[in-house]
Amino acid sequence: MADQENIPRHNKNADNIKMQSLAKQAEDMEINEKDDKDVDEDKDKDVVDDDKDVVDDDKDVDENVTSRFSIIKKDEADKEVTELDDYDENRISSMKKAGDVDTDQPRKNYGMCVMWNTEVNLGDPVILGRGYRSDDTPEEVLDFYNTLQYILYETGFPETEDRTAMPRRAINKENAVVAVLSAPGEIMAPLLECGKQVSDSMHLIFKETWISKKPSKEKPGLYELFILKAITFHKGGVTYIDEFNPPRKCTYLINFFTSAATSGLTDWGTEMEKNLDIPMSSSLPLCDLVDDKLWTRYQMSRCGVPHPETLAFTVAPKRFVPSIDTIRVCEVGRCVKNRNPQAENSMQKDNREEDTNVPNTLNAPVESHPVDLTTNCVFTAKQIVDGGGVCTHAVPMEEEIRNFLKKPSILNRKIVVKPSGPDYHASFGVTFHAPGNVDSVMDAVNDLLDTIYDGDSILVETFVEPFKPRPVTGIAHNIQLIKGDQGMSFRVRSTGCKDFDGKPVCTIITCGVASKDAPVNGNNTVLQTLDATLLAFGITDPTVRRNIERDVRKKTEDVLQAIMDEEKKMTAQQRGGIGGYTDIIGIDFFLTEMNGQIFPVAIEVNSHDCTINCHMYECLADMMHRCTVLNSQIMNPVYQLSEHRYGEYYTRENNRVCSDNSNGYERRDLDMPKFDEIFGRSVRPYVRTMLTRSQDYVLQDKMILVIGAGGYSKKFIWPAALEMGVKIVLVESNPEHFARSLVHRFICIDIEDHKQDRALASLIVEILRDENISVEGCLTFWEDCGPLAALVSELLQTKGNTYKAAYIAKMKSRTQAHLRGRDGVIPHWPYTYMFACKSARITCEADIPKAIQCVNFPAILKLEYASSAVGVNMVKCEEDVFNQYAYLINTLRTNDDYHGIGLGFNNTMILMEYLQGSEHDVDVVIFERKLVAAFVTDNGLTNWPSYTETSALMPSALTVDKQAQLISAAFQLLTEIGLSNGVFNVEMKLTQMGPKLIEINARMGGFYIRDWVKRLYGIDMMKCALMCSCGIRPYVPLIPPTEFIMGIMLIPSEHKHVMLDNVTRMVLDDMQSRGEVILTMLESEEELKHPYDKTEYEEPYANVAVRAPTVEEARRKLLAVCKKLGIETSDYKVSEFIKYF
Repeated sequence: MADQENIPRHNKNADNIKMQSLAKQAEDMEINEKDDKDVDEDKDKDVVDDDKDVVDDDKDVDENVTSRFSIIKKDEADKEVTELDDYDENRISSMKKAGDVDTDQPRKNYGMCVMWNTEVNLGDPVILGRGYRSDDTPEEVLDFYNTLQYILYETGFPETEDRTAMPRRAINKENAVVAVLSAPGEIMAPLLECGKQVSDSMHLIFKETWISKKPSKEKPGLYELFILKAITFHKGGVTYIDEFNPPRKCTYLINFFTSAATSGLTDWGTEMEKNLDIPMSSSLPLCDLVDDKLWTRYQMSRCGVPHPETLAFTVAPKRFVPSIDTIRVCEVGRCVKNRNPQAENSMQKDNREEDTNVPNTLNAPVESHPVDLTTNCVFTAKQIVDGGGVCTHAVPMEEEIRNFLKKPSILNRKIVVKPSGPDYHASFGVTFHAPGNVDSVMDAVNDLLDTIYDGDSILVETFVEPFKPRPVTGIAHNIQLIKGDQGMSFRVRSTGCKDFDGKPVCTIITCGVASKDAPVNGNNTVLQTLDATLLAFGITDPTVRRNIERDVRKKTEDVLQAIMDEEKKMTAQQRGGIGGYTDIIGIDFFLTEMNGQIFPVAIEVNSHDCTINCHMYECLADMMHRCTVLNSQIMNPVYQLSEHRYGEYYTRENNRVCSDNSNGYERRDLDMPKFDEIFGRSVRPYVRTMLTRSQDYVLQDKMILVIGAGGYSKKFIWPAALEMGVKIVLVESNPEHFARSLVHRFICIDIEDHKQDRALASLIVEILRDENISVEGCLTFWEDCGPLAALVSELLQTKGNTYKAAYIAKMKSRTQAHLRGRDGVIPHWPYTYMFACKSARITCEADIPKAIQCVNFPAILKLEYASSAVGVNMVKCEEDVFNQYAYLINTLRTNDDYHGIGLGFNNTMILMEYLQGSEHDVDVVIFERKLVAAFVTDNGLTNWPSYTETSALMPSALTVDKQAQLISAAFQLLTEIGLSNGVFNVEMKLTQMGPKLIEINARMGGFYIRDWVKRLYGIDMMKCALMCSCGIRPYVPLIPPTEFIMGIMLIPSEHKHVMLDNVTRMVLDDMQSRGEVILTMLESEEELKHPYDKTEYEEPYANVAVRAPTVEEARRKLLAVCKKLGIETSDYKVSEFIKYF
């Protein structure tokens, strides 16, 4: 997009289209002329010779290749070149200003025979009723298709299969439909990666008739996008030409078929993009913004990223950019030389049609200035200063430039002049000038002024002097032979993606080496890694190379974060639509040196057209690893590719993988990337964002029935649902519940007596029908309402679990008995009964002797339907069982005695064997009986004799195999009792004999679970639960966390002072504001002020947690916090609770 940058290859595709169009016109002209002329005999002879050459070449082509594209005759190629040479040179040269189209881009012949079938249906969709004719397919569509096949063929992926004869009806279970309006070469990396992450989610569209807009039903004035036909991408790089009946509703749009992206050659995507209600990657206004070098440099300066010192001349600016220390901004009138100004303005309007979505200003109004037609070199300049002030004064442009070049920081430095705007690619208009040469700079500025569009700028900036190559010593001789010299420089291109959790991530960094005396771009450089480039330039210290890379990464992420922050301040109109956001950028850097320190200087930012670099890098890496053996090395010998929490390119210190020294065989292949691991790494966060935003869009406006509001600990549900755009219909007993005002519809029914669940379910469904409320899902977040929610779901026929499964889960004795009976062989799992424990149900005193015969002492006696460890007691003999049973049966009878612990069913009890081992929670997401995600939490020791939870650690500190045991056991137990859809919590003990079940909670885990999982993994379990209830498989990017969270429970009897004592509360609030602690309130402060009369069965009212990179550090920090807040007491020994973490 300018000097010192990589070329966006989509412009080459666009230029390719136009070149072919011009060639066709030229050919027609020549044919008309030949009708009136005799053909020269020598030319006929040449044609015959050329035909003979082609026939000879045909002998080497497989006879089975019958496509009309298989051989392009040399006489046709020669004629096309000749005719293009004879064609209007002015038109061709004006087209080429966006970049050289003669190199690097495969044409329809690709210089080789076509090894794939081209007799495929690329015409209009059948649903349009126009019928299919192969000769009606536009040439550019055929070219796009052959480009795709060329890429797939040479990168080892299967040929595209035509399935249009059978239109597709089903959609992927994630309901993600990503539409890409683009030539294939520009977006291959995201295409392949998206198909890999969610098969059948990526749709490549070549033609306007393959897609349609319809008015949105939910958002008046906006439009929905539907896909009628596309090339779909699947796992393993499998692709199909598909048609859809009914059409698929688009959930995310990437648009390259715009005037700016194709140099004015293809623009149907511009109209298609307007007024959409869907998420978009870099809408037209955002591309215009991000590709503005002046605006992005201002953002760089705000986040501390170095950039060249700049003098900017803006013409009719569209946005406010103030002058600062490193940027001087002047608004100028256009100097029109030797042409009619009215014709000039008219031509510019024709070439760059104004978009109604683009506001005239961004952050502040900028006064327009009349065109100066009276001079050739004097301009009325207005310096725009920080704070919004505009200093107007008549200054010759030459004086502005002279003053700029005289600045002490610029003296004796080369100068670069370039245009700034979305239409200037591939170093167009970039010139270098000697230090202090005012006349040369002035001429360059004048030349550009006649070329740039209104709203764009001309930048006069300092040249970034590359650091001097070091002497190359102490490294391999082959490196010495290719070392960099004083006349060379290299551009660093980094790719920054917004990840699915909204955090910026720098993925790949590549370099291109060329002469420092000319612009560096993709046309004059060959792609290579930063590490190899630094090594060739004499940076032999791996620590220095690592620090340089980290610096580039940090600056890339800082710039992307600054852009994201600015977009949050914009209106939907300014962003180009309610779904318009920047999800990916490319940044060009040069490395310079000051005081012995090498550091990157950012030149410019490129919008979402930067992914061609990603694909080229991955093709290079894949070819080496697929076809050669590299002695266990990968593309970068210092920074091996490895999955990281926020990126794929963080360090792993070892260059060589582990060796099996026991047999003397070095297992070099263990750590080499697999074939499918290479493709997509560079855009993996970008694709995660596409799919996450797609599901956010799909979930919007869903009407979901929630049974039971629960208590204060569930307060996060209602505002979170509002933020997601979900319409909650809440059924709750308490007419004054605080959630009433936070939901879409509130239905007040007494649902406390769960012995009446069947009648209650029928009543709820009847009310929904009477009120004409149509819901798409039904679930509960409250433990007691699990069976009732399942009954309602069955009656409504929504996606959920059966009543039988939910009731088995709720009734603890039945859970264990059912699992003990599952002794069938499962080829891929252990026997299910191995995870169950001995238990017996006690409905009356007479059942106790029989129960004792089933369970050994010591044992656990607890309520059949209870939760939160209320009423759990250890019994060591028969007498203990009788005594505890008598006490519990008289103190915990109904909901009036203790609300929310299952007494709405009854107060029968269960006697279970006591399990020795560590306690763990496994929170599981299941969709259609398939495991989607699972998270293991370690629980600390309880405060005996109470069995209430005291402390927890996430993620688990267990070894990987032990965690796998817990996860597989939890999944197996859930599915064996019939729970196949939703989010569930399984409490287990890890014994010496393996996992043993304590109990199953057929709902999302409570307390801090949702918050911790979201912080550590970026996954919202509440969102997963809502999606499962609607029949949508949650998209869950599984990324290892980079830290641990360790927390301690606060109980009323010991810790009221933490919230109620003013001094302690101030200390807590201060720690929370600085991010030192995470506070999760489970009860309100008002409730805490009331006398607590349930000390015997008390539950925690809050959780205080800390974050740390290691378990040891987390333990140390938590103990320090507990000491500071007075949480550890003689009766509540935190140090004992967490000592086994």
